[in-house]
Amino acid sequence: MTINIIEAFEDKELFGWAVDDQETFQTWKVFLKALQGLPLEPLEFETFKTFTERERQPLGHYDSVYVASGRKSGKSWISAIITCYTALLGPDFWSDSLAPGEKVYFSIISVDKQSARQVLEYIKGILNNNPKFRTRIVNQTAWEIELRNRIVIQIRAANWQTGRAPRYVGCILDEAAFMRDSESAYNAEQLMKSIKPAMIPRSCVYAISSVHGKFGLLYNQYRKFWAKESASHLFWLSDTKSMNPLFSETIIDEAMLEDPVHARAEYFSVWKDRQVQFLPSDAVDKLVAEGRRMIGRIPSKEYRAWIDSSSGMGDAFAMGIGFQDEDKTVIARLEERSGMVPQDVIEEFCAILKEYGISSVSGDKYSIGFVLREFQSHGITYEPSKLSKSEIYLNAGPMILKEQVELLDYPKAINQLKALERRLKGTREFVDHPRGKFHDDLSNVILGVCYLLSTNGDIGPSWAGHGAALKKQIDKEKATEMEGLKTKTVAPHPVWGGKPRQVPEILPEREEEPADDDPNAEWAGYFATGGAGYGRKKSDTRLAK
Repeated sequence: MTINIIEAFEDKELFGWAVDDQETFQTWKVFLKALQGLPLEPLEFETFKTFTERERQPLGHYDSVYVASGRKSGKSWISAIITCYTALLGPDFWSDSLAPGEKVYFSIISVDKQSARQVLEYIKGILNNNPKFRTRIVNQTAWEIELRNRIVIQIRAANWQTGRAPRYVGCILDEAAFMRDSESAYNAEQLMKSIKPAMIPRSCVYAISSVHGKFGLLYNQYRKFWAKESASHLFWLSDTKSMNPLFSETIIDEAMLEDPVHARAEYFSVWKDRQVQFLPSDAVDKLVAEGRRMIGRIPSKEYRAWIDSSSGMGDAFAMGIGFQDEDKTVIARLEERSGMVPQDVIEEFCAILKEYGISSVSGDKYSIGFVLREFQSHGITYEPSKLSKSEIYLNAGPMILKEQVELLDYPKAINQLKALERRLKGTREFVDHPRGKFHDDLSNVILGVCYLLSTNGDIGPSWAGHGAALKKQIDKEKATEMEGLKTKTVAPHPVWGGKPRQVPEILPEREEEPADDDPNAEWAGYFATGGAGYGRKKSDTRLAK
C-alpha cells in the first residue's frame, strides 16, 4: 500500500527526522494534502480557502500546480519533499509507460543551474542521510541523482529548447516568475509548452516562485486559476509568515520601510504594478486589435516609418509603419529580419516603404554612415533621430497609457513592450529592455512610430521647452545639422562590408562614449560583450527562500 505524502512527511524513518518542528509546517501540510486530495479538517479547509480562494475540497492529482509564495517561506524545502516523495514513495504510475532501457526524469529547472542547486542539496541531504533511501541510489553527479527505479532527479537551466527530449514523472519550475527571455519576455511560458507533451500521464508540473510583475507564466496562471474551481490546475498564493512563522518580523518591517513596493512583492506576494515596468501589461493588452496582423495601404492616410537597424548578428533588423487616425496612432505593419545581410534587408524594407508611399524613414544613429547610404541608394531618405532611444520611449510611452494607440496582434512585439523597464539613476530616468539576453527592436519601432506621428518628428524631449521657445530650439538644431553635412569617404562596416564611396554624412559618425553619469552607460558594456546576460546567485536555506 502506497504511503501518502503527509505520512511520509511526519514519519521519522522517512522525512520526519529532517523536520525539527512539525508545527511550523502546518500551512505547508495543508498544501501537501491538497496535492493528493486528502480530506481536510475544518480549520485546514479554512486555510486552503484563504490561499486558493476556492470553496470546494481539493480533488488532488492536478496536472499543474502553481505556488506564488513569499521569499524565505520554505519553497526550496517543499520542492525537495515533493521530488523525493514522487521519485521514491509515490504511486508507481509511470513504470508501464517505459520502453526497455528507458529512463524518466524529475527535473528541477531554474534560471540557471546554480539557482536550482539548493533544491538538489536538500534532496541529497534527505537521500544520503537515510539508509532506506541511500541504497536506492545508483549514481550521483553535481547535477543528477540516478535511482534504481530508473528515475533520474536532475537540475538544469531554463532553456525550453533542451526540455523536449526526456520524459518526465514530475517537473518543478523553480522561481518561474524570473525566467525571462528575449522572445517571450518570460521563457517559463515556452518552457511549459515544451515540457507538457513529455509528461507521463498522471504526472504533474509545479511552478514555484516568489511573485514579480504582472506578466509571464505565473501571473497569467494566477489570473486563470486563482479563486476559480479547477479539477486539473491549482494556484496557491501565500505570504512568507503564513508559510514560515519562524521568519523574522523585523526583517520584513525594515524592508517595508526601505522599499515598500519591493517588500510587498517579496514577503506578501503582492504582484508589482511594476515601478520597474515602463508600460503596465493590462494597458498594453487593451490596445491590441485582436487578429490584426497588418493593415495595407489606405490611400487617404499619410504613413510614417521607424527603423531599428542591426548588423544581422544578435538583434533583429526591424521596421514599423503607422498612420494617424483622428486622435489615435495606428500601427499598420511590423517587419523584422534576423541573420540576413543588412543590405538585403534594407532593399526589401525600401520596397515595402514605397508600397505605403513613404519616401523617408527615421531611426537611431547606429552605424549612421552605412544606413544612410544604403537607404539613399534605394531612393529613401534616412533621418537620424535627435533623441536617444530612452527619450523617445519616455515621450511616446504616455500615448500607450492614454489609450491613444492601436497595436497589431503581434505577440513578440507585445511582450517586448511589456518587458521594458523604467529605471532611475540618481535624479535621471531612463527606459530600456531588462538586463540579460533581451531585445527591444520591435518595441523600439512601435514607440518610434508613435513619437513621429504625435510630433511630426520635430518635438524634442518633454523637458526641452514648448511653444515659441521650443520652435526656436528646433530651428537652431536643424541649422546646426545642415552645417555639419559634408562629403567624405565612408570606410566599410566591419561586419556588413561594402565598397567605400562618396556620400553625404552627418558628422560625427559615432556617438560619444557615455559619461559616467549617463543612464545608458551600463549598456555600452552589455552590447560590447555581445549581450552576455547577468544572473543572481542564490544560496538558500529554508529561511533564505
